[in-house]
Amino acid sequence: MFKKAFIVVAAVAAMALPAAALGDDGTPAPVPGANVAAAQAALQALKAKCDAKPAAAARCAKIAARVLNRLDKISARIDKLEGKINSKCSAANPPAKCSQAPAALQKLDAAKQAIAQLESWIQANFSTSAPAAAPAAG
Repeated sequence: MFKKAFIVVAAVAAMALPAAALGDDGTPAPVPGANVAAAQAALQALKAKCDAKPAAAARCAKIAARVLNRLDKISARIDKLEGKINSKCSAANPPAKCSQAPAALQKLDAAKQAIAQLESWIQANFSTSAPAAAPAAG
């Protein structure tokens, strides 16, 4: 079950953060809502397995807590990246690549919204003891 849980956690993390938010290679960004739906489908499958075996409820809650923890870490990385972009592009002589900063920040905000949707879905559908994520300043 832990191998499957690890795969679900990895899939959720990969789907929650659009690859386009990490770098712009000219291809259009994936729609964050589609990624959230795919991640929810994977988590729904895990929830169905957990519901089928009530004895595994504690293990399922641990898995959900780990997913929430991972999503919080991703959100913190996004906040750090936004801060770095803002500090570099607000300098007196910003680099030329700062012309792409508004689009990058928009993609990062979309990724954070997708993560927030996943976190709220997990908290509503799994009984976890993980605290709710604090709203990010930004």
